[in-house]
Amino acid sequence: MHTGPVVIADGGEVFGETANVAARVQGAAEPDTVVITAATQRLVAGLFVVEERGAQHLKGVREPVTLQRRKTIDLLVQWTLSLSATQPLAMFIEDLHWCDASTLE
Repeated sequence: MHTGPVVIADGGEVFGETANVAARVQGAAEPDTVVITAATQRLVAGLFVVEERGAQHLKGVREPVTLQRRKTIDLLVQWTLSLSATQPLAMFIEDLHWCDASTLE
């Protein structure tokens, strides 16, 4: 995930460095993880504990990008708990898959 300005054309096509960085960051993520940039981390600071991955050189991006990583299931659990602690929470899950103990490792 990356955060920043984009330009969206009438046909819905997205342009700009933000979209390029987001695509490259997605490619840097291992299976079952969420990788975020420092720009996104600033917006969610204090909500999630992340693992620092340091500055990464991403294809097509001029400057190294600092990345943080979190396992997807841990991120969702932590996000849900933090939201429900401050306000009533209703969740609608459209596509739910079974996970067992080995999935959580």
